Parts: sequence; C-alpha cells; structure tokens
Amino acid sequence: MALTETKKKGKGTEEKDGYVHIYSGVPKEERARGGVSLAIRKKYKKFIKSWDQINLRLLQVDVDVRNHSLVVIAAYAPTDDAPAAEKDTFFFDLTTALEKIGSRKEVILIGDLNGRTGFKLNDPVVGRYGEHIVNNNGDRLIHLCEQQALRIANGWFPHKDIHKYTWTQPTRNLKSLIDYIIVRQNTQMKISDVRVMRGPECGTDHFLVVAKSYFPYKQKMQSNGLPEKNETPLSNVKYNIESLRNDSTKFLYQMRLATKLNRIGQGSPNDMYEGLKTCIHENTNKRHK
Repeated sequence: MALTETKKKGKGTEEKDGYVHIYSGVPKEERARGGVSLAIRKKYKKFIKSWDQINLRLLQVDVDVRNHSLVVIAAYAPTDDAPAAEKDTFFFDLTTALEKIGSRKEVILIGDLNGRTGFKLNDPVVGRYGEHIVNNNGDRLIHLCEQQALRIANGWFPHKDIHKYTWTQPTRNLKSLIDYIIVRQNTQMKISDVRVMRGPECGTDHFLVVAKSYFPYKQKMQSNGLPEKNETPLSNVKYNIESLRNDSTKFLYQMRLATKLNRIGQGSPNDMYEGLKTCIHENTNKRHK
C-alpha cells in the first residue's frame, strides 16, 4: 500500500501494527513536507529484496512474487498548478527510475500522480472508463506511459462515480481521478478490477484505491533457459491426503484455501484454472506431503 504526503522526515524502515513501513521524506533539519512510503504486510517481508528511497516524492521497492521479479514504485507528483520546473524534475526522475528497471521485471507504479488522464477508446494506455477531464499533469503522465509501455489500470473497469473518483472536495462540489495503479501493457499479472474503497479513513480527502490481482505461478529458470533442477514440477508432487482425516488439519486447510481462492480474479478459463491449481498447491504445505 502506497501512502503519499506523509510529511515523515528522513529515510528508513519501521515495523508497526503488522506492517513493514518503508518511507522517504525531506532531511530531518528541513520543514516537514511531501513524503512517500510503502506499507507491506509483515508476513511478506521475506519477499522484499531491496529498496531505494529516491527522494521525497519517489520510493522504489523490489520484491519477488511467485518467482516474478516485481518493482513497486510509490509516487507523489507535484500538484498541477506547481511550477513547470518542479513538474519537469519529478517526471524526469520517474522516467529515469523506470528506465533503470529494464524490460524483464514487472512494474507497478502507484500513488498520487495529481494528473487527470481522461478516457480514450481503443487506446493501450488510457481506458474508456476514466473521467472526462485531462490536465497538464495528466498529459505528462500519459506521455510517460506511452514511452514506457505502461497502462493506467483505473480506466479499464466500469464503476459508479463513488468507486471511480479518488479525491473529493464536498464543500466545493469538486472531484477528480488523480490516484492511480499503473502496470506494464504486457504484464503477466492478472487484474480483474481497480476501484475506490470508501470505507478506510486516515484523515485525508483521498480515497483508497484497490486492485484485485494475482500473479500466476512462474517456474524459476536457469541462465540457459531451462527450469531449475531443484524445482519439483507441480504435476509430480505427491501429498499425504491421509493427514486431512484429522479434523483440525482439515479445518485449517479449508480456511487457508478459501482465503487464497477469494483472491483469484476473473480471466480466461485457462487463467482461472491456473490460478485454482496454484492456490491448491501453494496451500498444501510440507505437513501434507
């Protein structure tokens, strides 16, 4: 989960309330402003490979997900009425960070981009279900996505306005879509929905944006392109089904499997089958082998 305008000074990590919090802000001797961070559930800490607190507006974390190398970038762009030079610097830094990643890794760019990107038909970047307005930051973001072959995922799923607009100012009757989840156009991640969640509150006029997604299992490969020999093909794994006769074991297995199955998004029959198969295999731990 990305958090922006945190106003937390310095750079570092901390563990709190079941999360690993990686943050980047202004030097401690400066007045608090800006700031960006990522909060990752502590149970996924082992999948974090590295992180780079680029500046007070950009933070990068590298993780492994089901043998997919994934780079998550949390971003907090200047407002649309900020000086052009400030916006130039932000988008230059963001472009530089993306270009350093290379083409083999998955990318998720999330955060408050302060850009309104409108909607387009038959466009690889902007979907048909965005809002109607485009501003300068939006044009800059669209151009960046075109250059980096990225897709703004928000606009690809139909929703009511309350589940589409990410920022509101009720007293002035204003609303806009400026917080995004952005992925590669050729991503292997299966995304079934991106929407605003109105429930969670943290003292802000922005709403939480959530994506329903998962990565299909990917077998580790050697440098010669062949599967690693220490990997046991899923089709050859044998499980101790007898252990499920124990009521406690059976109950825990059912609960864990149900949790994983709820995360499977919509997709083609083959994608959903692969997701089901992966959930069953991953949920069957060593005690059942």
